[in-house]
Amino acid sequence: MRIFTALGAKFLLTFAILSFVLGLIFQVNFGYVFVVSVALTFISYLIGDLFILPKTNNTIASIADFGLAFAGISFLLALVNENPNFPIVTAAFFASVGLAVAEFLFHRLITLNNKVEGKSDDRRNTALLKENYAMEAAEEFDYKSKEKR
Repeated sequence: MRIFTALGAKFLLTFAILSFVLGLIFQVNFGYVFVVSVALTFISYLIGDLFILPKTNNTIASIADFGLAFAGISFLLALVNENPNFPIVTAAFFASVGLAVAEFLFHRLITLNNKVEGKSDDRRNTALLKENYAMEAAEEFDYKSKEKR
């Protein structure tokens, strides 16, 4: 997937989820939702999709995206919020859960698109993270059974 197509799709996905959760449910201003969406799109694309996803798997990258989204939304809402009774942590949690689910599907789309284009996604070099399964096959060695024959 080309970088601008991926960034555009990621921004639209992030903006739609944050508009629903922050804008409609928690009544956050449209400008604030837009700024949080732009900042979160670039940060999560650089850290989550370009750094963490190629080295790990989809689940770990989605969990990392949840943490990034929660920290980023909490921080940015704390900066722009004037209401002392606003539930920043609750709003950030629900928005982050929605973004984590969407990121899980977005990562599958990126992986599927890279396989269709013929790009290899085998850049993982940590032995524990590679999903190579092997089976050992051998005959049983029993020295007592040979003595009885």
